[in-house]
Amino acid sequence: MPPDRTADVEVRHTYTIGETVAGGFAEVTFRGDGGYEVRVHMSLVLVRDGDTWLIRQYHVSRIVTE
Repeated sequence: MPPDRTADVEVRHTYTIGETVAGGFAEVTFRGDGGYEVRVHMSLVLVRDGDTWLIRQYHVSRIVTE
């Protein structure tokens, strides 16, 4: 992510499947210099590898309000 950008995250739902798979849904607002702002829906599937959680799959779609 460019250094002038921020991301505000609102987690909507999380779930686990056993001890090695997790996922969730969030709404994310990215902001940057010059009034840049975009809102997206994001979903993630995570897998555990030892003590680390890795992103296995993600999907992002823009939220259009106009």
